[in-house]
Amino acid sequence: MPPKWSQGTIYYQIFPERFRKENPFYAPENCVAWGSKPTASNFMGGNLNGIRKSLGYLAELGVECIYLNPVFASPSNHKYDTTDYYKVDPHFGSNEDLRILVKEAHEKHIRVILDAVFNHTGTDFFAFADLLKKQEKSEYQSWYHITRFPVREEADCYECFFGFAGMPKLNTGNEKVQEYLLNVLEYWVREVQVDGYRFDVIDEIDENFVLKIRDRLKRLNPELVLIGETWAEGKRLLNGCEMDSIMNYSFRQAMLDFFAERSINAETFGHRLETALSRHPDETNMAMFNALDTHDTKRFINSCSHRLDSFKLGVVVQMMFPGSPSIYYGDEVEIDGENDPDCRKCMTWQENPEEKESFRFYQKLIQFRKKHSAIRNGSFTTVLADERVYGFARENEKEIIEIFVNDGDSAAEITVENARSILIPKGNFYIVCRKNGEIIEEICS
Repeated sequence: MPPKWSQGTIYYQIFPERFRKENPFYAPENCVAWGSKPTASNFMGGNLNGIRKSLGYLAELGVECIYLNPVFASPSNHKYDTTDYYKVDPHFGSNEDLRILVKEAHEKHIRVILDAVFNHTGTDFFAFADLLKKQEKSEYQSWYHITRFPVREEADCYECFFGFAGMPKLNTGNEKVQEYLLNVLEYWVREVQVDGYRFDVIDEIDENFVLKIRDRLKRLNPELVLIGETWAEGKRLLNGCEMDSIMNYSFRQAMLDFFAERSINAETFGHRLETALSRHPDETNMAMFNALDTHDTKRFINSCSHRLDSFKLGVVVQMMFPGSPSIYYGDEVEIDGENDPDCRKCMTWQENPEEKESFRFYQKLIQFRKKHSAIRNGSFTTVLADERVYGFARENEKEIIEIFVNDGDSAAEITVENARSILIPKGNFYIVCRKNGEIIEEICS
């Protein structure tokens, strides 16, 4: 059973280096101007104090949990090549800054989860540095998968993440490695009171270690949420002994195929959604991390070829679908971007994002979602699938909500309860909520 709070919560993913720059004291000396074109190696100076300053903005939007990409010491802008798991990167701030961020977020009823990158480290991590220095005599050679000596910072000397020599792969089957990393996880829960973790490339980590992660963390705090990154279906990870949730790429792919690529019709789209839901129990489905885009993908608006109507209709389905929708920072103000690194552009604070129409659009959907319990815990049923018009219902003992989206090239007439006819213009949506057969709320674009 995933934590109750995580079943339907609204996530907001932040790539710290590009979200907000506050207190330039922390910024690297070689920073480029805020808003410059992102590259794989440039820095723009985002930090934890910037995120703290934005908590009011996130609360106004309706965010319930922040997912932070890695914040620990690392030489890169993305921080997936960890140097020190016990230290916040100095370019982001201090350990105390992270503690204060989590405390102030909690005061606004926003939880915070961290990125746990345990598949690999950076080459400056103490164990790998010792290995480079002492070679065969290093007590840490079994912490990695060495393929030949002498070990140099070269990909053919050891296993590494996607062939990147700067990210040597940890031997997570090693009990000493496991104990070290388990202590890291417990440290940040105790010292900072984080609310959970997202585990990078979890399906490449030793399965016995994953079992230990759940056991140790749930004994420490059963309300911690554990989310695994996998691009597969993740059934093993969701067997009740490992993760509470996964990043739901099956959902994202169906959304891309229907709204972005337009390669499937509404009937196939509905079938894909129902198939995804059939793989797991309801409690797990309600906790699935449902993202349209992340730091690893092109922005959803780019996938939709900047067709704003298709983008918005995708957001409608995301917000009304079973699970926990995740907003990648800036989606709510239509920040665009192609694949990494372009998808990691700076947030546009100078443009007063909370005043944008797209922000209000997200806010309206989130408010509706929070207001109606059927969206968070109701059943799911396809009620209409006609070419590019799709409709589904969410229902519990209190209410029934029907959601219709028209991503076609012409208006669509639909029939709802009591044979009432509704005309939905192209690129528009219609949502109706009923209690005891009576309409209590309607929203449309």
